[in-house]
Amino acid sequence: MDEKLNINVTVAGHLINLGIERDQEELLRAAAKRVNEEVNQYTAVYGEMQKDRLMTLVALDMAYQHLDAERKNDTQPVMEVMNKLSDEIEDLVDLK
Repeated sequence: MDEKLNINVTVAGHLINLGIERDQEELLRAAAKRVNEEVNQYTAVYGEMQKDRLMTLVALDMAYQHLDAERKNDTQPVMEVMNKLSDEIEDLVDLK
């Protein structure tokens, strides 16, 4: 069983204390860094704005990126076509 670890991360200027599993630390720190990069990017483009609006834009953008990556990594449609082609080839081979 993994030991619990307490870490502090800063996200959009807020210090957050988290109790996590040790194997989650690297990914959580990377996630906090990514959120901060997005916040800085939006602030650079649009200037200062209300924190809730800024975080809403960041959340929407990151959710979009996540869903787009999931869609691009979805191999099920390709596998369905490959299986169908494989079946058709087997049928042709069986005819000879």
